[in-house]
Amino acid sequence: MNRIHRPNRPIPPICQARATSMASLRSTRGVRALLPALVIVALLVAGCASSPFSDAGGVVAKGPADALRGEIQPGERVLWGGRIVGVVNAADATELEILALPLDHADRPRASAEGGVRFVVRYPGFLEPVNYAPGRLLTALGRFSTVETRAVGEFDIEQPVIDARQIELWPIRDPRPQTQFGIGIGIRL
Repeated sequence: MNRIHRPNRPIPPICQARATSMASLRSTRGVRALLPALVIVALLVAGCASSPFSDAGGVVAKGPADALRGEIQPGERVLWGGRIVGVVNAADATELEILALPLDHADRPRASAEGGVRFVVRYPGFLEPVNYAPGRLLTALGRFSTVETRAVGEFDIEQPVIDARQIELWPIRDPRPQTQFGIGIGIRL
């Protein structure tokens, strides 16, 4: 066999530095290749809105219109939402009249959707009518109770009623664009 034998000679310092920088360059290339993927994953995780009702298992996947058709039994758990159209405070509970809207992935009513059936959320205790004003969006988790006939103007319409255990009054979104430009510290244009 023709083997070339080279004695163990020390590597000159300039070559050691070059070998070290090449190894670190290879490892930073790997990190650089992963960086876009890491950024995308971070943005997706940060951008995912979770529902305040995420731990509400056993909810019937039917809406207020299904209750009017008799497809929901009293006592079944429901998660409904919509736009508040009226508030009545009684001695022991507050009744919110809601115009049903479909819910998005975070269980927030989709404000741009066409309204559906009206339903009533009965919540124990007092809710401030100024906070729960008509036009605000609300999602309620509770048990379907009954269907009641109620007056809306001169019309009597049937409205499902739920006894709510948890409600979410959604923040008002400003319709103006949220773009801001800044120069320096605390100076906005």
